[in-house]
Amino acid sequence: KNDWFLQIIPNKYPAVGPGDLIQQKGLHKIQAGVGFHEIVIFRDHNRHLADFTKEEIKKVLLAYQERYRSLAKEKCVEYISIFHNHGKEAGSTVAHPHSQILALPIVPPDVSRSLNGSRRYFDEHNRCVHCQMLGQELKEKNRIIYQNRHMIVIAPFASRANLEIRIFPKKHSAYFEKVKEQELAYLADALKL
Repeated sequence: KNDWFLQIIPNKYPAVGPGDLIQQKGLHKIQAGVGFHEIVIFRDHNRHLADFTKEEIKKVLLAYQERYRSLAKEKCVEYISIFHNHGKEAGSTVAHPHSQILALPIVPPDVSRSLNGSRRYFDEHNRCVHCQMLGQELKEKNRIIYQNRHMIVIAPFASRANLEIRIFPKKHSAYFEKVKEQELAYLADALKL
């Protein structure tokens, strides 16, 4: 059938795969690269995500959400990373546009540090650090790139990469998998800018 827009399939060259989390090898215990690695492919190989309509981007986000919810149920999964490859500089090994979904049994150290820092801030101030930061950005209006009813796009105070931007919901919402479909339309709008 040729009426499909996107498909999600297992990655042909996965970084991780099924298996036991810890295996015994004689006196030693080893941990294999266990998890799930999927690829989101788009039928149109000539259009990049930036060329998609807002409605098409929303369909991509809904597909991400669906896979996230499904993979989160797996007993070995502690962290899910969803990223879109665009170009060799971004690590893409194939020319056509695609996204990847990586479900891992560990939380990567940089993400863990960020979560722990957010938790420490909350413990000290009884407030979400991201909500505080967004409140300050909305007040100062120095780094706002774009905003709509539900989302805000900012340039971080201290970028970790060239041209880094961050998209946040305006209302506190910590779980991508719980974002309502109507709000995903606003996220698609923010991604489209």
